[in-house]
Amino acid sequence: TLTVGEQRRRVAYYSVLTCRLTMRKVAVHIKDRLAVSDEEEMALTLNGRKKKLKKDDFVAAMDALMVDRKQQEHIFHKMAKAMPGWMALIDRSFMSADCKAQYKTMLVDRINRIQ
Repeated sequence: TLTVGEQRRRVAYYSVLTCRLTMRKVAVHIKDRLAVSDEEEMALTLNGRKKKLKKDDFVAAMDALMVDRKQQEHIFHKMAKAMPGWMALIDRSFMSADCKAQYKTMLVDRINRIQ
């Protein structure tokens, strides 16, 4: 069973990724009609970047916030450890099979970038 904190974190991650998938579909629809596309992953920059974020970008941000290296590695470890739970949550979701596959691909891609 999950603690309340773990449930909240999963809901937050789930919401962010769902929004990204929805935004991508809207962007593709708009792009087809207006030739506009938005591939950014974040509204604000992180270490000067908005897309294709890597572990170094998060480390630089955490260094600026004076987060200890051991704490940083613990955060990355917990995110990687949560993957099976996220995948199970996606499998149990209301989304279409295509959307589930896209969601999982995006999640794996993002987690691999911070390993």
